[in-house]
Amino acid sequence: MNIFLKIYKRLIIGIKFYIRVFKLRKNLYEIDRKSPFSGALSAKGYACFNISRKSVKLLSNLYDISKNNENEKYRISIEKKHYTAFNEIFKLAEKEVIEYLGNKVFLDGINWMVSSKFKSHEKLRKSNSINWHTDNVGARIKMFICIKGDGSQPTLILPNSDRIPTTISWLKSILIESFRWFGIENKVKLIGTKKLIHVEGSVNLLDTQLLHRGSYENARKERILLSLEFSIPEKHAISRGPIGTKYGYNSFKFDKELININSLKNLLDPERVYKKDKFVFYNEK
Repeated sequence: MNIFLKIYKRLIIGIKFYIRVFKLRKNLYEIDRKSPFSGALSAKGYACFNISRKSVKLLSNLYDISKNNENEKYRISIEKKHYTAFNEIFKLAEKEVIEYLGNKVFLDGINWMVSSKFKSHEKLRKSNSINWHTDNVGARIKMFICIKGDGSQPTLILPNSDRIPTTISWLKSILIESFRWFGIENKVKLIGTKKLIHVEGSVNLLDTQLLHRGSYENARKERILLSLEFSIPEKHAISRGPIGTKYGYNSFKFDKELININSLKNLLDPERVYKKDKFVFYNEK
């Protein structure tokens, strides 16, 4: 492709990014200002916990099952034997997520995130996650549960004491993020950077409106994370971005007996739940 055409296309993409985030700022602010922003994430926008060894073992079993279901829309299929792990996970999630975002927040999905030094680094370089960015959806929580990892692939974040970013800090964030939209790799070391370390049993919760990026460049060992996402459904139509329950991506199913986990039930959007045979399915209808 002609070099000037490439530059032109990148300029257009970058300009569209600026237009989009400026439009989103006001609408998302109106929703976020109603959130309580309390709990463990309230101080800096992140929090770190751990789950039991037993739960890690059960999640490892779920991962092995999931690997054999790659061609299914509901790749994650939670069985009764995984009850203990998800009971522990959602007891933690319910407390922290609702305290932070309020009682209108729901689970958007569950996914596996697998990365390794043995995978093509070129593929990772093309990933948006390797460059500094926010998710441009206002306050939204991601929960990373590590079932395999040695800490060599942390998530880098820039903590912020303002739960709703000031205009100055917001402008700074979009300026830093804009590099990736203009096709420029941005892995610069930012003052105040914090590492969220992923090792077996670690649980890291992150408000994705913080600047963050995946640090894969020094990977020594495969990393396997179970990723859960939580947001307020009112935002989905506004952002048209990386939130919501997408069929075949964020969707999952689970044994209907697991609906008895109250903390899970409290985080499920009734509009996205339907039952068939012995399973409960969770996705946008």
